[in-house]
Amino acid sequence: MIIQAGNAVAAWIYLWMTFQLGFYESTDLLPRGPRLPPKHEARYLTAFEELMLRWKDSDVEFFVPQLAAVLMSKGVPSRNVHITQLVVGRLSANLQQRCFGNIGLAVQMMWQFEAVGRRPQEDGPSWNAFKNSYVLAALNGDNLPEQLRMQRRAYCADSMAFVDTLMDIGDSLKKLPIKRRLSALDNELGRVNRMLLRRMQTRGASFEIPGDTVAGGGGGGGGGGGGREWLNEHDVAAVCPEVSHHAIHLPIKVLKPGQPAATRAVRVLRLCRELCRVLPSKEKAPYLVVAEVLQTSFSYASDRLYLEGGSAGVTCEDVVNKKTLPQALQEELLRSRGQDVWEDQNQDEASSQSYQLELEEADCLFFDRATNQYLTSGDPSSPHIKNMREALQVFGTTSAALERMVRHQSPFGHLKGWKLAHFIVKSGDDFRMEALAMQVIRLVDSIFKREGLSLRLRPYSILCCGEMKGLVECVTDAKSIDHIKKFTAKSGGIRTFFERMYMGKTSGLYGRAVDNFVRSLAGYAIVTYMLQVKDRHNANIMLDTRGHIIHIDFGYILGSSPGWWNHESAPFKFTQDYMEIMGGPGSDKYERFRELFLTGFKAVQRHMREIETLIWPMFPSSDHRMTTQQILFRKRFMDFQTDDEIMRLVDDSVRSWTTGQYDDFQQKTNGYLK
Repeated sequence: MIIQAGNAVAAWIYLWMTFQLGFYESTDLLPRGPRLPPKHEARYLTAFEELMLRWKDSDVEFFVPQLAAVLMSKGVPSRNVHITQLVVGRLSANLQQRCFGNIGLAVQMMWQFEAVGRRPQEDGPSWNAFKNSYVLAALNGDNLPEQLRMQRRAYCADSMAFVDTLMDIGDSLKKLPIKRRLSALDNELGRVNRMLLRRMQTRGASFEIPGDTVAGGGGGGGGGGGGREWLNEHDVAAVCPEVSHHAIHLPIKVLKPGQPAATRAVRVLRLCRELCRVLPSKEKAPYLVVAEVLQTSFSYASDRLYLEGGSAGVTCEDVVNKKTLPQALQEELLRSRGQDVWEDQNQDEASSQSYQLELEEADCLFFDRATNQYLTSGDPSSPHIKNMREALQVFGTTSAALERMVRHQSPFGHLKGWKLAHFIVKSGDDFRMEALAMQVIRLVDSIFKREGLSLRLRPYSILCCGEMKGLVECVTDAKSIDHIKKFTAKSGGIRTFFERMYMGKTSGLYGRAVDNFVRSLAGYAIVTYMLQVKDRHNANIMLDTRGHIIHIDFGYILGSSPGWWNHESAPFKFTQDYMEIMGGPGSDKYERFRELFLTGFKAVQRHMREIETLIWPMFPSSDHRMTTQQILFRKRFMDFQTDDEIMRLVDDSVRSWTTGQYDDFQQKTNGYLK
């Protein structure tokens, strides 16, 4: 299997790669050679056009970084300049047309262009004009009535202003002493809350703060300072759900654990200031944001996001007149007519309890469905229950418990679809590489599922918001191994922590947790080997409440590493702690790990070209030859043909002494426990 059936975007990118590099092993369409005969040019362009007609919006959104890279290859020397110019021109026209009907896609494309700065092959004005064409596509729409066009412009501008404000806060925090950052963050987030409330209060007419202050604050609203109290968040909540239609949506997609992709947008109500905090970093000052959001029934590509309830500026004549409204928008308005996706304040109590129970059971290993009780609610005098409760303190308040607590206190908690979103605002890193790593993880996770394998990965959302800045979804109900080791330093190592938290080695709970550990360890072993992920100290590897290993922070991949010397030479990280949790060499769990690694590795081999469609466009060739990264990426999997050769990667990782050496280095320099 070369490319997943039905994914025309991946097939298009692969066809583009074969032309640029001069090999056509997947097709007899063209002969080799530096110059294509005219008769083959027509066949090649026809193939591109046919694939482009089959593109799905969801696939286009997934491959935005790669398609943007193809557009930016316009000035790179090509095997055939004529075809390159035609293909890139038609690609640009296709994407711009899609951006007219998809604000999210247009903004993502614009941010991708900003992330690379000015292209050296183009002068400033022409490059800026190229980027601005996507800004205009986002703002204007296609064949919209003037009133809707104005709403779209205002909504798009406010959404981008919201993200820019969050990024500006991070930049301002860098300039402050560490001790002053938290109070400064609280003040700035109060200002953002006033902007969010202002937009709802004015029903989308204003996103600016007129100099007055919001009254109260409670869980996450207010702001300090003097001035007339012109607005109270309880007053705004009292007229919900109507005004909540005017809240802007969060551009980063909020996922649930195990969810392959988010399909529904969430609107931002307010930021929970008392839960937000500055993360440890002297130079970059990233900070965690916890926001109250509303799950909508609209996709991120829907024009309904900016229609503010579908009433302002839209008449019955607009709805039925196909010449006035785009077909997709006209159909969506008709479908949603008379439907209220929000829940009123007098929602049924049983429905609320059902929603809370859903939150509790969603991803909790400790809920016993047979007794309909939590295992932690057992006899407190039992040593196992006592040890479990103590071990769970490592993770603090679970996301489900935090969500129930905030929802109970929030004036917006009565709304249907209310939830908390956790994300990190960062600047100073190249988010294109982090986003690329997460694309690969998401694709490999889908490959495992398609192949019926039980290997486990935890994709999370990463959004590049321009040059060296972005938003990262926060992984909840998980702590770094460094944190766990520091918390349990006096009570033993990770293996002892597992035994205490999961009621002893003989319990079924312990067996399920270790199985989760093994399945996730095998999955990340394959991915980190594939991408050559470095900087794998214990602060960048997490353990969740169910026993899964989760890797974070992918700033060093595909040949890059921190410092001038690469300490990490093992195929992937495997420590003695991991071996002890599985029961040692020769144990059933260790043998299962080896078996999962082998089957997962072979599955990735079968889908290697599908994965290459993500990697190769990001490292374009300047001389029609495969780049070093492209060659090494393919060799890492295709050079291993037998089971013994594949399993040698596991043996080399288990025996590697450089893994422990790097952990020693990080413990001495940064305090991350080995």
